[in-house]
Amino acid sequence: PGYEGKFCEEQFNACDSMVCHNGGSCLIAHDGRAHCSCSSGFVGLHCEEELTGCDSSPCVHGICVDQTHGYRCFCQPGFGGPECNFEYNECESNPCSNGGTCLDRVGEFQCICPSGYAGSRCETQVNLCEPNPCGLNQKCIDHGTNISCECIPGLDLALCAEMNSACHPNPCLRGGTCWVSSGSFFCACKPGLTGDRCQGEQHSVHLYQVLWGCFVALFILLFAAVTLPPFFYMYVHLILTVARRCYSMRRYY
Repeated sequence: PGYEGKFCEEQFNACDSMVCHNGGSCLIAHDGRAHCSCSSGFVGLHCEEELTGCDSSPCVHGICVDQTHGYRCFCQPGFGGPECNFEYNECESNPCSNGGTCLDRVGEFQCICPSGYAGSRCETQVNLCEPNPCGLNQKCIDHGTNISCECIPGLDLALCAEMNSACHPNPCLRGGTCWVSSGSFFCACKPGLTGDRCQGEQHSVHLYQVLWGCFVALFILLFAAVTLPPFFYMYVHLILTVARRCYSMRRYY
Protein backbone atom coordinates (compact mmCIF):
# COMPACT_ATOMS: atom_id res chain seq x y z
CA PRO A 1 0.00 0.00 0.00
CA GLY A 2 1.17 3.52 -0.79
CA TYR A 3 2.83 2.63 -4.09
CA GLU A 4 1.68 2.38 -7.71
CA GLY A 5 3.04 1.92 -11.21
CA LYS A 6 3.97 -1.05 -13.36
CA PHE A 7 6.82 -1.92 -11.06
CA CYS A 8 5.40 -0.20 -7.91
CA GLU A 9 8.04 2.44 -8.37
CA GLU A 10 5.83 5.43 -7.70
CA GLN A 11 4.82 6.42 -4.18
CA PHE A 12 1.51 8.18 -3.64
CA ASN A 13 -0.45 9.66 -0.69
CA ALA A 14 -3.99 8.33 -0.41
CA CYS A 15 -5.06 11.56 1.30
CA ASP A 16 -4.32 13.54 -1.86
CA SER A 17 -7.61 12.38 -3.32
CA MET A 18 -9.58 12.45 -0.02
CA VAL A 19 -11.32 15.71 0.77
CA CYS A 20 -12.48 16.20 4.39
CA HIS A 21 -14.90 19.08 4.95
CA ASN A 22 -15.75 21.17 8.01
CA GLY A 23 -12.33 20.90 9.61
CA GLY A 24 -12.03 17.13 9.29
CA SER A 25 -8.60 15.49 9.08
CA CYS A 26 -7.51 12.79 6.63
CA LEU A 27 -5.93 9.71 8.18
CA ILE A 28 -4.38 6.68 6.48
CA ALA A 29 -5.32 3.31 7.93
CA HIS A 30 -3.09 0.21 8.16
CA ASP A 31 -4.44 -1.09 4.87
CA GLY A 32 -3.31 2.12 3.13
CA ARG A 33 -6.79 3.50 2.67
CA ALA A 34 -7.66 7.06 3.64
CA HIS A 35 -10.59 8.14 5.79
CA CYS A 36 -11.79 11.34 7.41
CA SER A 37 -11.69 12.00 11.14
CA CYS A 38 -14.47 14.55 11.59
CA SER A 39 -14.62 17.51 13.91
CA SER A 40 -17.17 17.56 16.73
CA GLY A 41 -20.68 18.00 15.38
CA PHE A 42 -20.01 16.54 11.90
CA VAL A 43 -20.33 13.04 10.42
CA GLY A 44 -20.23 11.39 7.01
CA LEU A 45 -17.58 9.96 4.67
CA HIS A 46 -16.23 13.45 4.02
CA CYS A 47 -17.58 15.10 7.23
CA GLU A 48 -20.20 16.75 5.10
CA GLU A 49 -23.17 16.17 7.43
CA GLU A 50 -23.71 18.42 10.41
CA LEU A 51 -25.29 17.01 13.54
CA THR A 52 -28.09 19.22 14.76
CA GLY A 53 -29.96 19.32 18.04
CA CYS A 54 -29.92 16.09 20.00
CA ASP A 55 -28.44 13.89 17.25
CA SER A 56 -25.05 13.86 18.94
CA SER A 57 -26.50 13.00 22.40
CA PRO A 58 -24.89 16.02 24.05
CA CYS A 59 -26.56 15.64 27.46
CA VAL A 60 -24.24 13.47 29.58
CA HIS A 61 -26.52 13.06 32.62
CA GLY A 62 -29.82 14.37 31.34
CA ILE A 63 -32.53 14.34 28.69
CA CYS A 64 -32.05 16.27 25.45
CA VAL A 65 -34.91 18.22 23.88
CA ASP A 66 -34.61 19.77 20.40
CA GLN A 67 -35.14 23.54 20.23
CA THR A 68 -35.61 25.93 17.30
CA HIS A 69 -32.01 27.04 17.56
CA GLY A 70 -30.21 24.00 18.93
CA TYR A 71 -31.17 21.89 21.94
CA ARG A 72 -31.70 22.04 25.70
CA CYS A 73 -30.58 19.58 28.37
CA PHE A 74 -32.78 18.73 31.35
CA CYS A 75 -30.38 17.33 33.95
CA GLN A 76 -30.86 14.48 36.38
CA PRO A 77 -30.90 15.34 40.12
CA GLY A 78 -27.39 16.11 41.31
CA PHE A 79 -26.05 17.27 37.93
CA GLY A 80 -25.87 20.65 36.19
CA GLY A 81 -24.23 22.61 33.38
CA PRO A 82 -25.33 23.18 29.76
CA GLU A 83 -24.67 19.51 28.97
CA CYS A 84 -25.33 18.06 32.47
CA ASN A 85 -21.68 17.08 32.85
CA PHE A 86 -21.16 18.77 36.21
CA GLU A 87 -21.95 16.89 39.44
CA TYR A 88 -23.03 18.96 42.42
CA ASN A 89 -21.59 18.36 45.89
CA GLU A 90 -24.68 18.14 48.08
CA CYS A 91 -22.53 18.38 51.22
CA GLU A 92 -21.00 21.73 50.21
CA SER A 93 -23.65 23.68 52.14
CA ASN A 94 -23.06 21.64 55.35
CA PRO A 95 -26.68 20.47 55.69
CA CYS A 96 -26.09 18.26 58.76
CA SER A 97 -26.63 19.92 62.14
CA ASN A 98 -25.23 19.19 65.60
CA GLY A 99 -21.96 17.69 64.41
CA GLY A 100 -23.48 15.24 61.96
CA THR A 101 -21.27 13.82 59.19
CA CYS A 102 -22.47 14.44 55.62
CA LEU A 103 -22.10 11.77 52.92
CA ASP A 104 -22.43 13.00 49.32
CA ARG A 105 -24.73 10.82 47.23
CA VAL A 106 -25.83 11.22 43.60
CA GLY A 107 -28.60 13.78 43.76
CA GLU A 108 -28.88 13.70 47.54
CA PHE A 109 -26.97 13.60 50.82
CA GLN A 110 -27.05 11.46 53.95
CA CYS A 111 -26.37 12.64 57.49
CA ILE A 112 -24.69 10.30 59.98
CA CYS A 113 -25.87 11.68 63.31
CA PRO A 114 -23.88 11.61 66.56
CA SER A 115 -25.30 9.93 69.64
CA GLY A 116 -28.28 11.82 71.00
CA TYR A 117 -29.52 13.24 67.68
CA ALA A 118 -31.74 11.98 64.87
CA GLY A 119 -33.54 13.20 61.74
CA SER A 120 -32.59 13.64 58.09
CA ARG A 121 -30.35 16.58 59.11
CA CYS A 122 -29.62 15.50 62.72
CA GLU A 123 -31.90 18.33 63.82
CA THR A 124 -33.84 16.40 66.49
CA GLN A 125 -32.42 15.73 69.94
CA VAL A 126 -33.52 12.36 71.30
CA ASN A 127 -33.86 11.15 74.88
CA LEU A 128 -31.30 8.38 75.32
CA CYS A 129 -33.15 7.19 78.42
CA GLU A 130 -36.26 6.16 76.48
CA PRO A 131 -36.81 3.28 76.68
CA ASN A 132 -34.98 2.94 80.00
CA PRO A 133 -31.73 1.04 79.30
CA CYS A 134 -30.97 0.70 83.02
CA GLY A 135 -32.20 -2.19 85.14
CA LEU A 136 -34.75 -2.35 87.91
CA ASN A 137 -34.45 0.22 90.68
CA GLN A 138 -31.97 2.25 88.60
CA LYS A 139 -32.40 5.78 87.34
CA CYS A 140 -31.18 6.72 83.85
CA ILE A 141 -29.41 10.07 83.44
CA ASP A 142 -29.14 11.52 79.91
CA HIS A 143 -25.87 13.43 79.38
CA GLY A 144 -26.63 14.41 75.79
CA THR A 145 -24.25 12.05 74.01
CA ASN A 146 -24.20 9.23 76.59
CA ILE A 147 -26.02 8.00 79.69
CA SER A 148 -25.26 6.79 83.18
CA CYS A 149 -27.27 4.58 85.54
CA GLU A 150 -27.69 5.32 89.23
CA CYS A 151 -29.48 3.38 91.94
CA ILE A 152 -32.65 4.95 93.30
CA PRO A 153 -32.31 6.56 96.75
CA GLY A 154 -32.38 4.05 99.61
CA LEU A 155 -30.56 1.22 97.83
CA ASP A 156 -26.82 0.69 97.99
CA LEU A 157 -24.87 -0.30 94.88
CA ALA A 158 -24.47 -3.98 95.86
CA LEU A 159 -28.19 -4.46 96.51
CA CYS A 160 -29.06 -2.56 93.35
CA ALA A 161 -26.84 -4.84 91.27
CA GLU A 162 -28.22 -7.94 92.98
CA MET A 163 -31.81 -6.95 92.27
CA ASN A 164 -30.95 -6.58 88.59
CA SER A 165 -29.31 -9.98 88.25
CA ALA A 166 -30.81 -12.97 86.46
CA CYS A 167 -31.75 -14.46 89.86
CA HIS A 168 -34.03 -11.62 90.94
CA PRO A 169 -36.78 -12.49 91.31
CA ASN A 170 -35.84 -16.11 91.98
CA PRO A 171 -36.89 -18.17 88.92
CA CYS A 172 -36.31 -21.50 90.71
CA LEU A 173 -39.44 -23.28 91.95
CA ARG A 174 -40.11 -25.33 95.11
CA GLY A 175 -37.27 -23.86 97.15
CA GLY A 176 -34.52 -24.21 94.55
CA THR A 177 -31.39 -22.06 94.90
CA CYS A 178 -30.57 -19.72 92.00
CA TRP A 179 -26.99 -19.12 90.83
CA VAL A 180 -26.00 -16.53 88.23
CA SER A 181 -24.10 -18.13 85.33
CA SER A 182 -22.84 -16.32 82.19
CA GLY A 183 -25.61 -13.76 82.15
CA SER A 184 -28.26 -16.42 82.80
CA PHE A 185 -29.03 -18.59 85.82
CA PHE A 186 -28.76 -22.16 87.12
CA CYS A 187 -31.14 -23.77 89.62
CA ALA A 188 -29.75 -26.05 92.35
CA CYS A 189 -32.80 -28.17 93.19
CA LYS A 190 -33.66 -29.84 96.47
CA PRO A 191 -33.38 -33.66 96.70
CA GLY A 192 -36.10 -35.39 94.72
CA LEU A 193 -36.67 -32.47 92.33
CA THR A 194 -35.39 -31.95 88.80
CA GLY A 195 -35.80 -29.67 85.75
CA ASP A 196 -34.25 -26.35 84.71
CA ARG A 197 -36.48 -24.62 87.30
CA CYS A 198 -36.94 -27.59 89.70
CA GLN A 199 -40.46 -28.09 88.37
CA GLY A 200 -40.34 -31.90 88.11
CA GLU A 201 -39.85 -34.82 90.48
CA GLN A 202 -37.20 -37.50 90.23
CA HIS A 203 -38.37 -41.13 90.15
CA SER A 204 -36.35 -44.25 90.82
CA VAL A 205 -38.45 -46.25 88.37
CA HIS A 206 -37.34 -45.98 84.76
CA LEU A 207 -39.72 -45.04 81.97
CA TYR A 208 -39.58 -48.41 80.26
CA GLN A 209 -40.63 -50.12 83.51
CA VAL A 210 -43.68 -47.87 83.80
CA LEU A 211 -44.64 -48.46 80.17
CA TRP A 212 -44.27 -52.22 80.59
CA GLY A 213 -46.53 -52.15 83.65
CA CYS A 214 -49.12 -50.14 81.74
CA PHE A 215 -48.98 -52.60 78.85
CA VAL A 216 -49.50 -55.62 81.13
CA ALA A 217 -52.41 -53.95 82.96
CA LEU A 218 -54.12 -53.01 79.71
CA PHE A 219 -53.65 -56.53 78.32
CA ILE A 220 -55.22 -58.14 81.40
CA LEU A 221 -58.19 -55.76 81.36
CA LEU A 222 -58.72 -56.28 77.64
CA PHE A 223 -58.61 -60.07 78.07
CA ALA A 224 -61.13 -59.87 80.92
CA ALA A 225 -63.45 -57.65 78.89
CA VAL A 226 -63.49 -60.17 76.02
CA THR A 227 -63.90 -63.30 78.16
CA LEU A 228 -66.42 -61.83 80.62
CA PRO A 229 -69.15 -60.21 78.46
CA PRO A 230 -71.44 -59.21 81.40
CA PHE A 231 -68.69 -56.87 82.68
CA PHE A 232 -67.58 -55.61 79.26
CA TYR A 233 -68.47 -51.94 79.74
CA MET A 234 -66.95 -51.85 83.22
CA TYR A 235 -63.64 -53.18 81.90
CA VAL A 236 -63.69 -50.74 78.96
CA HIS A 237 -64.04 -47.88 81.45
CA LEU A 238 -61.09 -49.25 83.45
CA ILE A 239 -59.01 -49.62 80.27
CA LEU A 240 -59.58 -45.97 79.33
CA THR A 241 -58.76 -44.81 82.87
CA VAL A 242 -55.48 -46.77 82.97
CA ALA A 243 -54.53 -45.51 79.49
CA ARG A 244 -55.04 -41.89 80.54
CA ARG A 245 -52.99 -42.39 83.71
CA CYS A 246 -50.14 -44.01 81.77
CA TYR A 247 -50.13 -41.19 79.22
CA SER A 248 -50.05 -38.50 81.92
CA MET A 249 -47.16 -40.19 83.79
CA ARG A 250 -44.79 -39.91 80.81
CA ARG A 251 -44.08 -36.21 81.49
CA TYR A 252 -42.29 -37.07 84.74
CA TYR A 253 -39.57 -39.06 82.98
